[in-house]
Amino acid sequence: MNRIAFLFPGQGSQYPGMGKDFFESSEESRSLYRQAQDILNIKLEEKIFNGGAESLEDTSLSQLAIFLTSLSCYQRLNEANIFPEVMAGHSLGEYSALTAAGAFSLPDGLKLIQKRSFWMAEASRERPGKMAAIIGLPAAEIQKICQAAESKGVISIANFNSPNQTVISGESLAVDEGVRLSRRRGARRVVLLRVSGPFHSELMAPIGKKLRGLLDSLEVKPPQVPIVSNVNAHFAERPAQIKENLIKQLSQPVRWTESIENLITQGFNIFVEVGPRRVLSGLLSQGNKGIVSLNVEDEKSLERTKRELKSRL
Repeated sequence: MNRIAFLFPGQGSQYPGMGKDFFESSEESRSLYRQAQDILNIKLEEKIFNGGAESLEDTSLSQLAIFLTSLSCYQRLNEANIFPEVMAGHSLGEYSALTAAGAFSLPDGLKLIQKRSFWMAEASRERPGKMAAIIGLPAAEIQKICQAAESKGVISIANFNSPNQTVISGESLAVDEGVRLSRRRGARRVVLLRVSGPFHSELMAPIGKKLRGLLDSLEVKPPQVPIVSNVNAHFAERPAQIKENLIKQLSQPVRWTESIENLITQGFNIFVEVGPRRVLSGLLSQGNKGIVSLNVEDEKSLERTKRELKSRL
């Protein structure tokens, strides 16, 4: 029996022009972007579709852009009568999934992303840092590397992305030391991430109080589709639980490997990445045999996904 899960990407998946294909071909997509522009009073179409890659590296813009692109892709899947049994989102993607599932209204989802991204950028200016992906070393080894690099400053694991990829985050000198030690201990590859701060580390913890206050001011509903939480890889259904998990998510690691493993154990074998690029699809391909990995980011990928699902369902 085939079971479908939707996956929503996080920051780093952005690229200039993403979502433009659906915007031009779908009135529903155009309505989504224009609602967002009216709510935020930002010319998002111009910035996302016509801006350069450098402008999209700004956290406050990239998060809104990915969020809207993902929701547009989700709309198009629904229009094609393709629905998931469960959903999960990587970091920012958890907000996309929750909004798609009706836990947040569109205005509240946009407000959360706008404030969250602003606070993250602000915290990064106050206590700068960086992130790096370590490829080819076990997570347990990288945990030891972080402990060894703590003499240089704050450092910890930010993302358990796959059995072969773990991301570290923290103050620049400490992450540089973690990179050096990882290479010395046999990492196949180390990639400094193009993000503006040390996300999912204790350097983001001061934002928690602000986010809690904002979440408490909004209506949070039980999601219409079960959502896997980043912080514990379990389903979160109660509004109070959702709020608490999102606050913890700021400074705790994204347990993506465990989230995917739990879904596979429960029989989910078709995963559709809903949003720009194929970052999560690439992670799925690392050690997960017998699953189908699809994506929707434009008309071409939507048609390909529809054909593949028709042949399997």
